[in-house]
Amino acid sequence: MAVAMEELIRDLSAETADLDRLLGPDVWDVPTPAERWAVRDQIAHLAWFDDAAVRAVTTPEAFRAEARAALDTGLDADALAAERRSMPGEDLLAWFRAARAGLTETLAAADPKTR
Repeated sequence: MAVAMEELIRDLSAETADLDRLLGPDVWDVPTPAERWAVRDQIAHLAWFDDAAVRAVTTPEAFRAEARAALDTGLDADALAAERRSMPGEDLLAWFRAARAGLTETLAAADPKTR
């Protein structure tokens, strides 16, 4: 059974609010179950893929080319996390919040039938 986009966005927003409450100044270097990843790496991962999802909806042809290139060269999540590991926590949090807001706004405006 299909779930309405509004419901999915509402759930994502609620989960984001729960996560946001946990992201205080002392959490960024706390290890996570993902080997070698700290909270900062997980949040960078979420923000990067939220931005990618927005690109997929707003510029699908460019995103397809980006995805093809990633398939050819390999998309290294560890390298993506490492590139942003030195970001101060407040900058990382601002990026995550902006990326998540952009994602929910983009999805809310998109035609749910578009793939």
